Amino acid sequence: MRNDYFSFFYFQVLLDKCENLNKCHLVAGTETFQQDPCPDTSKYLEVHYQCRPNEFTSESVCEGEEMRLWCKRSSRIAIYSAMFGRTPNDTSRCQSNKQGFIDCKAKNVVEEVTKRCHGKKQCYIEAEEYIFGNPCPSGINKYLNITYICGKLHFFIHLH
Repeated sequence: MRNDYFSFFYFQVLLDKCENLNKCHLVAGTETFQQDPCPDTSKYLEVHYQCRPNEFTSESVCEGEEMRLWCKRSSRIAIYSAMFGRTPNDTSRCQSNKQGFIDCKAKNVVEEVTKRCHGKKQCYIEAEEYIFGNPCPSGINKYLNITYICGKLHFFIHLH
């Protein structure tokens, strides 16, 4: 249990200091991590990381439509984000019959889309309430938005 706590704590420190940066420099010591689980013992820090690609594809379809995600050649779909519902920023998508501030998003959309599409060459997914639920009040037109990349096949092999 103690090792799990420290692993999570150190992981969180790494994320806080390095996530979304092009470069990251850390000192492996108490000045960075503020805790020493084993005083008077020499330690080392080993970090494995994966750089996030710069180019994503973002697709949207209105409720009731079907979305097709696909990748060329030996690449596979890697889901980055997904949303089913409506946000206040997207007033032009799938015109809503209600005006004003609308912010309603279904839960577990990323998990559902990942289950259906992640690691595949292509997939089809319907923008339907029976898949994602209905996060919005009645009369709100919803849409499905998925952001993904096409990753090389060897990347997915290393993940498993």
